[in-house]
Amino acid sequence: DDDGLNDDDGLHNNNNNNNNGKKSSRAAADGRGGLHRRDAKRLAAGVRRIREIFQEAPLNDYVLQETHPGDTIDSDDQLLSWVFDAYTQNSHWCCSVNFGSHGALDPRNLNLRGIDNLYVADASAFPAIPNGNVHSTVVAVAAEFADRFVDDLRRIDEKKNDDENEEKNDEHLRSRHNDPLAKGGEEGKGKKKEQQRRRRRRRLF
Repeated sequence: DDDGLNDDDGLHNNNNNNNNGKKSSRAAADGRGGLHRRDAKRLAAGVRRIREIFQEAPLNDYVLQETHPGDTIDSDDQLLSWVFDAYTQNSHWCCSVNFGSHGALDPRNLNLRGIDNLYVADASAFPAIPNGNVHSTVVAVAAEFADRFVDDLRRIDEKKNDDENEEKNDEHLRSRHNDPLAKGGEEGKGKKKEQQRRRRRRRLF
């Protein structure tokens, strides 16, 4: 019976094939609001199964009442009608700037190619849509990006400090090279002694 919740609408039964070897699509014409009737029947059957699960111990000790669809919705037709009225459509937008082989992001650091300091670490970065809710995958991508981003910043700081220290050393060497007092020879020694005598005079007076 096409109205029952337990038939498979020809999904698994090869006897339901038509003469051309193609499966019947009679259920498709009965869909409402974009929901295939076959899927609606499966959802309704799922409601029945969940009811059975929560009627068993120990879960039945924690269930006060069924809120949705409610105890009054019990027949196959009622459950099917409730599914059509209650279901909502949603989609998970992703992969718009992905880090795939031809994507817009550098897979190493999720930097948008060609633009410095612009990074994408949300569902847009996925190379392909996950088989399920995207939330956990977004968290995983963001966490991995954060670790790599911090490591990159640390390396940049270390390189900057190394460059600054190298510049200071070079400057010190240039200063010593240009300072007569830092040079060897009699000229440097003579000037150094003269400065020492001047300092002694200032202390005396």
